[in-house]
Amino acid sequence: MARLLLTNVAIAGILWIGVILSVNCIELEYTDITVIGKNNSYQTLNPQATFDLFDKIRHVKGNIIFSKGKRITGDQLILNHLDSEQFSKPEDIEVFLRYPSGSDGKIITLVEVLADPDTTSKDANTGFIKGTGGINNKTFELLVQCKYTANFAYEIFIYGY
Repeated sequence: MARLLLTNVAIAGILWIGVILSVNCIELEYTDITVIGKNNSYQTLNPQATFDLFDKIRHVKGNIIFSKGKRITGDQLILNHLDSEQFSKPEDIEVFLRYPSGSDGKIITLVEVLADPDTTSKDANTGFIKGTGGINNKTFELLVQCKYTANFAYEIFIYGY
């Protein structure tokens, strides 16, 4: 009897997680972690683009927290997403993200990007593409870049109401 109950709870938990993931995928459009060169970077393809860079805190172990905005009373986690990639040699990479991918989203109060490049990486930056929304808006476009990394992982957290 107890074994059957645990099985049902586990199945219900898996189904619930699946629903959350599918909702997150609908709300956030993102590219793969892409190797860039002189001719295919976002900035080369969009030379008019300017960026509102996030605050950056680099930790001793090499991971970086990028943030813009702040939590306020009544906001909640709208969604989070993570991805990672490994390369055969250090590369310059970038990821483009757009929220929401469809209709209007919720008002954004805080966006945090936890980036984990390898320890040989030269630099990393994250910023809203100006003119596409951001904090106190319902939309944004965002670019995450890292130079000279063989491993890269990131997780984005979006808070709002």
